[in-house]
Amino acid sequence: MDKAIDYAPPMDFFRRLRVKRRALPKFGFRKTSPGWTYSEPVANGALTCVITVDAKGAVTENTVDTATKEEYVQHRIAAASGKFVGGVRRDVMALMRRIADACFERDVFKTALARDILSFAEAGLRDILLDPVAHCRRKDKPRRDPERDGRRHRRISDKA
Repeated sequence: MDKAIDYAPPMDFFRRLRVKRRALPKFGFRKTSPGWTYSEPVANGALTCVITVDAKGAVTENTVDTATKEEYVQHRIAAASGKFVGGVRRDVMALMRRIADACFERDVFKTALARDILSFAEAGLRDILLDPVAHCRRKDKPRRDPERDGRRHRRISDKA
């Protein structure tokens, strides 16, 4: 017996994720007027799942019957059950999970201000973050190397 899989709408599935625009064409998305579009057959080719990412990064999912060109919505209804509906639901969720893993990254900050502060810190303070002691060194004196100076610092282990 197949385990029931609940359908998660794209609005919930891609919550707290930010689109990586450079990854979309690598995954197979095509640039269209509403944004980026990707389609893949599901349910052994009986349906086509079309995922669209708009300019703001919002994701929509439409599943279309390949024979009639009508939208298939049964997989979105929680009460709908059956082998075919469960298979479609599983295929669509697996596709959305693959897209989320390949084309999106975590966006844990809720507000735009927090994201702006993070981007400022990453851009402006990169040197300090990479070498925290560098900004404390005096620029007029070269860094002393005890090995070259002939001086040797006494270590705790050197105590007699």
